[in-house]
Order: sequence, then structure tokens, then C-alpha cells
Amino acid sequence: YCVASKVESGVKVVPKNAPGEQVGVVCKRDGKYGVCEYSEISEEDSKALGADGKLLYDAANICNHYFSVAFLAKVCLECQLPFHIARKKIPTVDKAGNPIKPTANNGIKLEMFIFDVLQFCTNLGVFYVDRHTDFSPLKNASGAADSTPQHCRQDMLELCKKMVEKAGGVVGPGSEVEVSPLTSYQGEGLDCTGTTYEG
Repeated sequence: YCVASKVESGVKVVPKNAPGEQVGVVCKRDGKYGVCEYSEISEEDSKALGADGKLLYDAANICNHYFSVAFLAKVCLECQLPFHIARKKIPTVDKAGNPIKPTANNGIKLEMFIFDVLQFCTNLGVFYVDRHTDFSPLKNASGAADSTPQHCRQDMLELCKKMVEKAGGVVGPGSEVEVSPLTSYQGEGLDCTGTTYEG
């Protein structure tokens, strides 16, 4: 689509699952495309509703981007990206050299993001995709309430199960199946007719 439409950039987005979800949103600021990071959007704006009753700023950036080579060549030669301030828990040492692992934010990191090139884009394609097939963020360590390695693994196994079942296979109760991306990326070319997967 991006090539056929001759857009300079394309971004996949999913609807935010809650106003406070820690994801940036694709939007326009001062007439320019961009991503407003969750740490940069006000609580009022994050909760704002449109006329349809849905979140006004709901296009959660999942960092799956398309850039034309010509656009990137132009941006790399002519443009300067901004820094973003990120407050972080930064490990340090005390005067005796003993490690300190902070429990609260104690420092600032300056970060640059690839999606900041969107501000230099004159035509952008924005694609809403299904969160369950395209987005399972890994943001937290094991044991957290969400976005852990275990959640990501479970989401991937559920996706693979759906692909196998759509291709005519059966996944037995309590069984898990994984489809290698070397075999099929989104279920294309799979034929599991008459096959039951157990174990």
C-alpha cells in the first residue's frame, strides 16, 4: 500500500486500551505529523473524547514503520531530530563504590526516536491494525501485571493456534503450537487439514 500510494512513511497503530496506557500516539502537532510520547501528553489530553465518545488521541504507535529510501536520504542529510527527556531509575554507586538500585526516578536521559522523522513527512499513511495480531509489548519483567515475557509468549501461542485452526488443524486441550516465521508469517501457505496437535 505504501509503495503504491507513494507515501513517504507509513505507521501501524492500534487503538489505546486505556487513556493511561504507556504508548505514544500518532498525531499532528502544529500542522506536522509526529508521535506524542505518553510522558509528554497531559492527563487531560490523554482522557479527551471525540464526538463519537472514543478517545480523541487513541492511535497508539506500535513502532512498526515504513519509510521510503528517498525520504530517509533527505531526512538524514537535511534534518535534526529533537531530544526527548525521559525520567529514569538509573543505577549508581555510593561514595564507597557500593551499587545502589534506585526505587524512584533519580535521573534524566535524553533520547531520540526514529519516529521523530515523521515531522518532515508531507504524506503519511496511518494503518489501524488488530492489537491481538500485531502488538504484544514487552515492557516489564516477569511478575508484573502486564507486558511481561510470559504475556508476549502467550499472545504468540494464541496467534499461532488461530493460524493452525484456520488452516484446518486442531490444537488439543491444554496443548501449545508454534508456527515458525520461516514456514508462514501470517498463516499463508499453511495446510494443517486433518492434523491434531497434542502436547
